[in-house]
Amino acid sequence: MNRLVLASLVLGIAACGGGERPSRYPPREPGCAVTLYHGAPHGKTVNIGPVSASCNEDISDADCLRTLEDQVCKIGGDVVWGVDDTPKMDLGHKKFSGRAAHTRESPPTAPSSAVGSSSDAGS
Repeated sequence: MNRLVLASLVLGIAACGGGERPSRYPPREPGCAVTLYHGAPHGKTVNIGPVSASCNEDISDADCLRTLEDQVCKIGGDVVWGVDDTPKMDLGHKKFSGRAAHTRESPPTAPSSAVGSSSDAGS
């Protein structure tokens, strides 16, 4: 009997798994600024993953897009790309989807006075 309880406990713990891997970017507040592209994003971005929104047909397209953008905010993105111009309709619901991404920051550049300055050599 004890073996059965122990085996059930071990299987239960193993079934829980490790959960989701934490995002590289912290969640942002709903309503955060998101740049939407219908095609590929302009500039360098880091892809985070797919996002989607499903809205009742009486919700405006703009409000449904905001729902999609809020999903991007939730996973730390500031860009969504590959979004159709108009929503797909499915069983009375509007559906928008795209890829969430985060703008890739450029590496900092050294000030021009610090690069190759030989006048300080030997001081």
